[in-house]
Amino acid sequence: MNAKPPKIISVAPRNGHILEVMFDNAVCKLYDVHRLTDREAFEPLRNRHFFSSVSVEPGGYAVSWGPDIDISEHELWVNGEKLCASPYTDDETGIPLTSGSNTQD
Repeated sequence: MNAKPPKIISVAPRNGHILEVMFDNAVCKLYDVHRLTDREAFEPLRNRHFFSSVSVEPGGYAVSWGPDIDISEHELWVNGEKLCASPYTDDETGIPLTSGSNTQD
């Protein structure tokens, strides 16, 4: 079963074409956009001012720069580097833990 990635709740641009993305499961990841800027569709992101205009799409399914450039929550989740997480989430999946899932033998 392929679990859907969590939704994005916030995004912040960082130096070096890095996005800091917070997901709705309390996991925060860093995503390096620089590797995409060689593709024609992402060339405008080379401009720092334009890059800093990033926002979260309604529903948390992507981050975007206007109507023409976006990066999906799946891409950000799978290829982002984990920065921080809530102690109440599973480290591997990022899925929130329930009271019965953290049992000891």
